[in-house]
Amino acid sequence: AVPVLVAVALVAPHLANNQRHFGDPMYSSNIHAVFYRNYEFMSVKGGGCDGCPTPQEYALSSYAGRRISMLGYIVGMHSLRAVADNVVRGYYSLYMQRAGLVTVLLGTGSRWGYLLYALGSCWLLVRPARELLLVPILSLNLFAFIIPLGVDPRLVIQALPIAALAMSLPAIGLLRSVGVLRQDS
Repeated sequence: AVPVLVAVALVAPHLANNQRHFGDPMYSSNIHAVFYRNYEFMSVKGGGCDGCPTPQEYALSSYAGRRISMLGYIVGMHSLRAVADNVVRGYYSLYMQRAGLVTVLLGTGSRWGYLLYALGSCWLLVRPARELLLVPILSLNLFAFIIPLGVDPRLVIQALPIAALAMSLPAIGLLRSVGVLRQDS
């Protein structure tokens, strides 16, 4: 309860400011729903949708067209199966797929780099600190839905610290096993 109350206390001023200035407490995420709806239906799928701008309006602004909430975009314009499929594909691309966004997080597409990351991730799963894996999973949440559309890698940078930790754990384990590092370090 305490972490939830702290989170609410930290986010509440932002939501109040959004409400005061834009008439929508969720404005900062909802404004981007318009962009992603337009991007998906106009650029990726090459068609249009109910609420999408005309091609001419879209050429002038990727935020053109009828306003929509993020929930309205994700759940209202896609089947639950499509939402689940995209979310799973998004998480897979970011955290598992060697040729996916994981290469951005690791800073390399090499097999050795990926092997270190995979070993470290498995190590994190079985160690007492496995709750650290919840940080990148929960910080990404429904944004994973957008990843299969092709997102700017900077938007998933919150996963970088855990990826770096996972990548370094095999080296730390090796150094401990040969006595270079003490077990308590």
